Amino acid sequence: MIHDVGRWILEEATRQMREWSKKGLYIPVAVNISPIQFKIPSFVESLLNLVTKNFKEHVSLEAEITESALMEDVTLFIDILKLLKSRGVRIYIDDFGTGYSSLAYLKKLPVYSIKVDKEFIKDLPKDRENFEIVKASLSLARSFGLKTVAEGIEKEQQVGILRDLGFDFGQGYFFGKPMPPSEFERFVAGKL
Repeated sequence: MIHDVGRWILEEATRQMREWSKKGLYIPVAVNISPIQFKIPSFVESLLNLVTKNFKEHVSLEAEITESALMEDVTLFIDILKLLKSRGVRIYIDDFGTGYSSLAYLKKLPVYSIKVDKEFIKDLPKDRENFEIVKASLSLARSFGLKTVAEGIEKEQQVGILRDLGFDFGQGYFFGKPMPPSEFERFVAGKL
């Protein structure tokens, strides 16, 4: 079922992005992709067709793949991710820090950013060990020239800490909860 559901999600995401671009909102949309999907050649082909058919210079699709999924079959993913990157798809390693990345492979993966898992963010600033893991993850990303996203931000104090550390992006309920597209449009309009 993951293949059918995954294809529907991608089609819906690209449809919504086209709709927003017609309104002058050029918002990248990130879609989580299962490693099972990548193992089906027709999925990769349909993803590339969607990207080629739907996206112009101002609109971009982003793909999130969990760290543990990438490590399952790195050689398969390297070629697929290079192809996606060549078509303008930004790749994020999701839930970074919860898997078992090999640094030898990490440096070869054509990814745009790592997303530091919310488990390391949620108890900041109290949890000193998690703070050190977050700092180390940031340092590692910087050494590979990658952008960084902190997941699960819920408190203003966390924003300050992560900003001071030098994170590029943050996501979490502090900024906004999941919402329907029309509400999101109003939310974004209020931020512009």
